[in-house]
Amino acid sequence: MIAAIFRVMLLDLLRDRGALAMVFLLPPLVFVILASVFASSSGEDLRPSVLVAAPQQAGQASALLERLRGDPRLRLIEGDAGSAVSVREAVRRGEADVGLVMTGPPPFRVLTDPAKTLAGAYLVGRIQEALKAQGSDPAGGSAAAGADLVALEELTAASGDRNTISYYAGAVAVMFLLFSAMEGAVGLIAERRSGLLDRLLLLPGGIRAAVAGKFLFLVVQGVVQVAAIFLVAWLAYGVALGGQPLAWLLTTLLAAAAGAGLGLALAAACATRQQAQAISTFAVLVFSAVGGSMVPRFLMPPWLQELGWLTPNAWAIEAYQGLLWRGAPASELVVSWLVLAALGLGGLAAAVLLSRAFARP
Repeated sequence: MIAAIFRVMLLDLLRDRGALAMVFLLPPLVFVILASVFASSSGEDLRPSVLVAAPQQAGQASALLERLRGDPRLRLIEGDAGSAVSVREAVRRGEADVGLVMTGPPPFRVLTDPAKTLAGAYLVGRIQEALKAQGSDPAGGSAAAGADLVALEELTAASGDRNTISYYAGAVAVMFLLFSAMEGAVGLIAERRSGLLDRLLLLPGGIRAAVAGKFLFLVVQGVVQVAAIFLVAWLAYGVALGGQPLAWLLTTLLAAAAGAGLGLALAAACATRQQAQAISTFAVLVFSAVGGSMVPRFLMPPWLQELGWLTPNAWAIEAYQGLLWRGAPASELVVSWLVLAALGLGGLAAAVLLSRAFARP
């Protein structure tokens, strides 16, 4: 009996490709992603982007800057020799991980986002190493005094929120929005297997109306779910909506639409409920790991940061950060909104087409 049960379960596993992927492919893949992130954040591969307000005159400060330019562990951004104000705003907008102001005498200022304090501390360490290698500080003193030559300054949001909390409010909201949308969309398979979708072909609107109804429900469910998360963030941590409730609502609607569209498309493409559940869990975990819902993307190596833009998580988190932290106007959020809308509508269209293709004539 034991051998028979073992054989039945083994055959069930081997016949279910989704379950095979969940058991044998997902764990190593998530490990590789997280290992890449934490190996990067440990220092060897961490290469934060640094926006520099460079000195206008040559001197030992310029020699320090030259050493930083040659540091392979930093990505220096030097457009114009901007002021401290422009560097501050660029870091707040997320255009650079950290800022370095060297326009005046020491101490030089390292400007960092509170959600990226690791990047700021890392830059301070690299500067101190450069001073030590230089043999003297820019003011002509001893390199041992390097700790007094660099000041780390955390930026504050216009709304006064703590960026770490506001970041994870958006990141966690998007991850669970995707989970609930994928789970809700799986019901499409049961309706197909029961023959309900076949009967809907005879009604006005047919399958298109059925799929659209599911899409609308999942969007509303997602908005309520995200609202609950932000309500707790507001009550417990004082995270506000940055004075733009309509922009927050639009971001949430589009993020929920993206999750609903992707969930329905995935469910429509699967043959069984078990397969859809396994693949949807796979997709959500990978999207969340790469897109920044588990750890901030700035901690990832550059290639993984770029890969994150292929996920809805990265675009939704970027929009929420623009609202909650930077107080960005709507014009700066349009690209994120368009991408989320395209994912939602594209997924909805794919779900309708796939449902029609699988329906029995």
